[in-house]
Amino acid sequence: MFRFTIRDVLWLTVVVASFAGCGTNKPTPWPTGTVGHSSGGASSGSREVKFSVDGGGGIVMQGGIATINFAKGNVVVEKLRVLLNEKEVATLPENVKVVEMDYTAGKLTITADGMIVHETKLPE
Repeated sequence: MFRFTIRDVLWLTVVVASFAGCGTNKPTPWPTGTVGHSSGGASSGSREVKFSVDGGGGIVMQGGIATINFAKGNVVVEKLRVLLNEKEVATLPENVKVVEMDYTAGKLTITADGMIVHETKLPE
């Protein structure tokens, strides 16, 4: 009868996992096409900022300012305004609770409490 210790099981798991990806020399699809879809959000105080983008993306909230990075640049949501690639594209009322940014099929839409504050088609 065989008896395996936890150490034996962990070692076997590492060995099997190390072979799982062997034999593939295919490059990742990221440089040539869309990486899928990313979404997320962050909040500061009473304001929430959400995003949904084609491809990779992420959000950083620092000092009440949210920065959303995506394939076509970045959107910065400040207390009273929204910037797209360092240019102001919208102003916000002070009491806005939710700001959402969506970038799908080349179209960027930014809403504040459900109302569109900026919409544009970004160049390919």
